[in-house]
Amino acid sequence: MTFSVSLYDAALQLVTTDTKVELMVNLTRRMGNAKNELGVLYMNKAAAMMDSGTDPSFLERELWKRSFSCFESGIRTFDITHDRLVPNVL
Repeated sequence: MTFSVSLYDAALQLVTTDTKVELMVNLTRRMGNAKNELGVLYMNKAAAMMDSGTDPSFLERELWKRSFSCFESGIRTFDITHDRLVPNVL
């Protein structure tokens, strides 16, 4: 998953003035999705290590920090595209 984020970032570095805006937005959103998925992965690993009777281990705390960092980074990535939740009104 980390490799995916790196590849999306590399692709975005190749963007030129001739690149379609839609392609750039799609790549950015995909990178945001990959960051969020990475956050979920770290969160699930940390949650699996939880033991209600003890304090969190160093590794568990580090996994929670990585998870939070990935989610924050994903949010910042989506903010670049002005991605917003739109209520589903029927």
